[in-house]
Amino acid sequence: MGRGSAYAVLAFAISTVVAADPVALVRTDRFSLRSKATGSEYDVRVALPRSFTASQKRYPLLVMLDADYSFPVAEGIVNHLTDRNRLPEMVVAAIGHADADDRDAYRRRRTRDYTPWFAPDGGYGPEFQKVSGGGPAFARFIAEELLPILAARYRTTDDRTLVGHSYGGLFAAWTLSRASADFRRFIIVSPSLWYLDRRVLGEFESRKAVPGTRVYLAVGQNENPEMESDLRRLHRLLGAGPDVEIEVWPRQNHDTVFPFALSNGLRFLWTKEGWGSEARPMPPPALGR
Repeated sequence: MGRGSAYAVLAFAISTVVAADPVALVRTDRFSLRSKATGSEYDVRVALPRSFTASQKRYPLLVMLDADYSFPVAEGIVNHLTDRNRLPEMVVAAIGHADADDRDAYRRRRTRDYTPWFAPDGGYGPEFQKVSGGGPAFARFIAEELLPILAARYRTTDDRTLVGHSYGGLFAAWTLSRASADFRRFIIVSPSLWYLDRRVLGEFESRKAVPGTRVYLAVGQNENPEMESDLRRLHRLLGAGPDVEIEVWPRQNHDTVFPFALSNGLRFLWTKEGWGSEARPMPPPALGR
């Protein structure tokens, strides 16, 4: 077939497309929630289990920060693993903002919500750090406003997991240090533990992980070496034991490590086959592979 004929075939194929509809994620919801605690409006995205509409049972809750990139990743990973009996069914809820494409607004809100204390420097720079230190208000939004709505609307249980990456990882680590009852499982990826002279690490100096809390820590091998050393220090402070795991991902950097860590972190927190092993027989998968 000559080049002209090939172009003609391609043009015909394009002309026969009736509509180019956007791709929609199945079993998902989205709603806006204006917070009294922070004064900001949040874009909350929710992915529901396959059995949700056919049952009245309640489900564990996976809470993600940075919904703009974390939600589609988490929705895909959770669906894939639950359909193959590697995870229990759960509700995924991700917190973000409708104007996440405005990068300055995105950086400003991350700085405000994910940092537990004010610091004049660091992060995205002094201009953004002016709004830092809003972490406690954001935590109140989650605990007092968001979690009750998710429990009522989507039948979630008190078995809740918090996932945070980078500045979000700082917020997750700080939340863990508070030993509240809001979350019992944590996936903390490449956290900004350097923030304010590593103040968050000091929060763990006088305590160990709360009994019954499971924590997965991850960092990329190709990140700033201090990211790894800080995370190893947090791992030591949390204490050795089967409920705390750390992984350093080879060939991954600060931007690429998140999907790997989320997948393995979920397996560590919810493993059925024994961590690090596929040897134990599993029930037949719900769907074909």
